[in-house]
Amino acid sequence: MKKFLKSCCSVFLYLALSILLIVGVILAFRFHQTAMLESKCELPCWYGITVGETQEDEVIEMFEQLSHAHYQFKTGFTSRYFNDQDNIEFWLYPGLMDYFAPVQGRVIFQENETVFLTFSGNIGLNIQQVIDRFGEPEFVNVQPIKDLIINGANIFYPQEGLIFRIGKPFNFHSIESNSKIMRITVILPDEFQAYVDEGSDYFEDIPRGSIFVPWSGYGEVEGKYWFPKGLEK
Repeated sequence: MKKFLKSCCSVFLYLALSILLIVGVILAFRFHQTAMLESKCELPCWYGITVGETQEDEVIEMFEQLSHAHYQFKTGFTSRYFNDQDNIEFWLYPGLMDYFAPVQGRVIFQENETVFLTFSGNIGLNIQQVIDRFGEPEFVNVQPIKDLIINGANIFYPQEGLIFRIGKPFNFHSIESNSKIMRITVILPDEFQAYVDEGSDYFEDIPRGSIFVPWSGYGEVEGKYWFPKGLEK
């Protein structure tokens, strides 16, 4: 009887380890998928979505055809800049829970036309690749947490309607050529300045010292793009 129980326990243990191994391989593969991997067009177009051109029904059809995407159509989206807009929230390569998807984002519509696109997570780009494609950014914006911690920076391309978020949570001290892009935002170029000034998270006059500084190359953020505790610019 004891031998039988031991055998049963061994079988269950091996079965459990095998399942964990398979799940681990699937998760490892899934989290290596990137937002740019299967896009058939180049930014500011993404997966066939072009802000200012692609219609709402075309975006829905695109997500319907993607086997590795989950989306939800919603109405009444309101933020600092947008008011009561139709929108799609989406997840690429979703697992058992959407919020563990390696890429997630939102598309916003106005009068059935795409006016805003943002996605974050495993983008698959670094800042040098962005500069190779679009040239040097016009401005850099750093937003520290309580004047002490920087968890990223934003670089701006107004003419293209593009904002790239560079990130490295709780350990971000410098902008290097291999700094990863963690979020991409696309907005109509004509709306770009109003979005940045009035309706976004890029405030210039908050106590934490977030400011816009012209791009001046790679290097340490403090003293170059961030000036804490009264440090002169």
